[in-house]
Amino acid sequence: MDRGKKFSAGLTGADFAAGLAHHRAGRALEAISCYAMSLAASPDHPRILGLLGQAEIAAGEIAAGLRDLERAMELAPGHDETCFAYANGCAQAGRHDDAIKQYRALLARMPAHLGAALNLIALLRSRNEPAAMRDTALHALAHHIEQPRLLLALAVAALQERDAGSALPLLDRALHHEPELAEAHFLRGTALNMVGRAAEALDAQCCAIALDPGHAAAHLNLGNVLTDLDRPQEALEYCRQALAIDPDLIEAHVSLGYIFTRLGRLDDAIAACRQALARSPRHVQAHWNLGIASLLAGDWSEGWRQYEWRKRPELYAAHFRIPRGEEWNGGDLAGRCLTVCAEQGLGDAIQLARYLPLLAARGAHLILSCARPLIPLFADLPHLCAVLDRADALPDADLWVDQMSLPGIFGTVPTNIPGAAGYISADPKRVAHWRGLLPQDFKVGLVWCGNPLHSNDRRRSLAPGDLEELLNISGVSLISLQLGPPLPMGWEGRVFNAAAQLLDFAETAACIANLDLLITVDTSAAHLAGAMGKCVWTMLPFAPDWRWLTKRTDTPWYDSMRLFRQSVDGDWKSVVHEIAGRLRSLLAQPRD
Repeated sequence: MDRGKKFSAGLTGADFAAGLAHHRAGRALEAISCYAMSLAASPDHPRILGLLGQAEIAAGEIAAGLRDLERAMELAPGHDETCFAYANGCAQAGRHDDAIKQYRALLARMPAHLGAALNLIALLRSRNEPAAMRDTALHALAHHIEQPRLLLALAVAALQERDAGSALPLLDRALHHEPELAEAHFLRGTALNMVGRAAEALDAQCCAIALDPGHAAAHLNLGNVLTDLDRPQEALEYCRQALAIDPDLIEAHVSLGYIFTRLGRLDDAIAACRQALARSPRHVQAHWNLGIASLLAGDWSEGWRQYEWRKRPELYAAHFRIPRGEEWNGGDLAGRCLTVCAEQGLGDAIQLARYLPLLAARGAHLILSCARPLIPLFADLPHLCAVLDRADALPDADLWVDQMSLPGIFGTVPTNIPGAAGYISADPKRVAHWRGLLPQDFKVGLVWCGNPLHSNDRRRSLAPGDLEELLNISGVSLISLQLGPPLPMGWEGRVFNAAAQLLDFAETAACIANLDLLITVDTSAAHLAGAMGKCVWTMLPFAPDWRWLTKRTDTPWYDSMRLFRQSVDGDWKSVVHEIAGRLRSLLAQPRD
């Protein structure tokens, strides 16, 4: 008897027929009972065992179902339906390696088996294996030309590799063939947001939800898009809806943590991050978000511990180099060579330079690796043996440490920050040069934009027009330290442009040394003035960076700095109006 006849012989009994009818109608328990009676009449019949196993899995009896399917496969090796059912059961049981092996074996025999290809792709997607997913989809497309879900798989692979540009045309092709494919709209919205087309992303996610109201991830991503569009209150509701659909959607808890932080609801932010970590204890972004919220809330002990997770996100891990030697975590430094690796922005490196004297006091021979524009500023610090461009190869050293880890290692809290009164000095010769260049009235420096590549620059920077009230204050010489574009139209003759001569941070320090006041957004100039002990007024967005804490008008990081905060998200004119009033009051005071 050949395999097909063996597999189907003897299946005309009433019990089997009833079981098959129940099975097709979705009545798994009734089907199990009928198959069991049919099996009593035909012991070890592979077809009955295979169907019984499928019914058992459908009823939630996965272990029993897999045992019966395994027995059926032993009796009739290579039967495609049984192998497919067994692979599906393994996937349901969390035995993903076994499921993948079975799907691949089935596809080797039947390359056109679409179900096996799609289920294999789903597992590979969950394991974040884009190359394998792409390979499976391409092989299946040879048999199913322009199949929308296979095009979808290629798009997912591209998105997992953060290649949104390649994903978008694939998603457009999928939607051309199946316009109501909710998952394609969802992924298209994700890709559009990745390339900065947030308004279109919003429409795409709305389409996904309209087609599939139970799509939890689409609700979440719509919330994320709204956050990017500076609509956090609306975003909050969509993240909550995502969790109402799927309470275990970890990324929704993570996003809530970020959104609550944006809204200044730090207790809620911390609670949301802890909800995510309760479900996924090593979730990188949840730890990082918890660190940011804890630092803002003033719980720096917890904040620094969690902030160490900043090195783990895939997008940022490549920025952290592992030098030769051992990572320093607070042990003995006497007589040992320590490389301090500056990280993140230029302002961060300036802010954390305050820890270099503490390291030197412990007997370390210090090497600082930092961004090239900072080298002239740091080169003359007395406690450094060398200052190197961080783009260059790092020298051999006994120990190394990432600069932003130093506050945690030193147990920094708001009451014991070192160097708050100033720890950087400008070169006297450069200071004298700038003294001869600048006007002689009360000199106020202006910086209204940060680095446009900064993730939060859109919120922390001003439009020049927002500063117009400051240009109308008499008795002040306004000096632009703003790098980048030329002075705005109408500012010529009203503002002295120093930017063209600010070739490095040592030059900027010399210019700032001659100012009576610097008014700036949250950028490197603010840190430099504070590190020099110069009077600086820093304008902060509604959701500030973690280092500025909340509500305070002063900062424990810099004694000479005053903070001016937005009370309404995006409202810079009120901030500038407050600064203008304080500047007029300052000018009215008698001066030596």
